[in-house]
Amino acid sequence: MKSSISRAHPGMKSTGGSLRRGALGCVAHLVALAAVFLATREVVAPHVAPHLRPWIAAASAVLLTLGLSSFWSLARGYGRGDASRRVLLSRARTGEPPPEEGPVVVTGAARPLGAALRAPLSGVECVAYQYRMYYRTSGSSESRRRTVPVYWGHACRPFRIDTAGRAIRVMAVPRLADEAAHLAAPDDVERARQHVGATRFEEVGGDLLGALGTAFERAGEMFADEDGESRRDWRRKGDDRDPSSLLLEETVLAVGATVTAAGRWSTDRQAVVPDSGDAGPGTVTVVTGPPERLGHAAHALPSSAWSVAVTATLLTGLGAGLVWLAVTGHLQALLGSLQ
Repeated sequence: MKSSISRAHPGMKSTGGSLRRGALGCVAHLVALAAVFLATREVVAPHVAPHLRPWIAAASAVLLTLGLSSFWSLARGYGRGDASRRVLLSRARTGEPPPEEGPVVVTGAARPLGAALRAPLSGVECVAYQYRMYYRTSGSSESRRRTVPVYWGHACRPFRIDTAGRAIRVMAVPRLADEAAHLAAPDDVERARQHVGATRFEEVGGDLLGALGTAFERAGEMFADEDGESRRDWRRKGDDRDPSSLLLEETVLAVGATVTAAGRWSTDRQAVVPDSGDAGPGTVTVVTGPPERLGHAAHALPSSAWSVAVTATLLTGLGAGLVWLAVTGHLQALLGSLQ
């Protein structure tokens, strides 16, 4: 199989546009944050000591900017329409795509578009997998122990999800959000040995930067790849441990399993592809089970309008309350009593 991060793809144009929109959004937030900071510092200046003014202004500015920007998003229609959490979940099982390009959630049975994969440790027939064989260093406490990967990798192929109403293609390197299964049966260890013996690994330096580099490479594929064809296998340079001495874990997207995918619906490709919203590019997140399980996968589903309104109210209230405490002198008195 080929790595997807080095080739251009028409779908990357939308990702570039999304990045530009995301950059403009970040600049707008920074400008708003700076303006609120300056205004807040002037308001609290007569009431608090000079060395405290920047800290109080910064804390209140962050809270107020986050809260007010959330209210602005709600005013612009967040939580309503085809991209709302309620509509996405209601369409998930029928497979009804949105009327135009945008967020989509799909639930059904996973089926390969071509030949299926075979998971290297469990031997399960699947459309995607990721694995890791590692050991943990000794230490006087759990916090001092370190996880050291020796062999790790992933693979996936384009697949479809058979919903109640239609089949939906997924053309992406998915982010598998299920918890990894820990394997230790003799058959699993033997399959791990066979995999190590038959695989051409990319060697990675034994330091932390080497492992982090492979994580960034995988993330690059999940963000940019739109054909769903990928395989990468890495090994720690200079470490030839037998799998029987390692801890084995694997995450598998099994053929025939009920899965839920969240990503972006591409009207041009008629498929689920990596998301590209105003906040920047994202991934196709897949979990085994119904749509409700996406709640455990961070950022896979948009928040409800109600939860955004509650959060915005709390943040704005905290920011305004901090300014009020400073202006009324209560904050100065409280800090003085603590000294």
